[in-house]
Amino acid sequence: METGTFGFSVRVAAADRDFSDACVVRAAAYGHHDPEIGPKFGDTDTLDQAEGVAVFLCRDKDSGQCI
Repeated sequence: METGTFGFSVRVAAADRDFSDACVVRAAAYGHHDPEIGPKFGDTDTLDQAEGVAVFLCRDKDSGQCI
């Protein structure tokens, strides 16, 4: 059986920077489908840090950039 590693890591967002980075990706994703609505998702939302909610953050291992 062959095993390997991925070029990215995934974890639950915990710090303010994590949430900000996740929002940049979220805005780009929504903006890809509707350029007018994308920017509305660029700021953290109260729900992002609500109890029972998890925001997952995926970072490129080489650059550290949120992807």
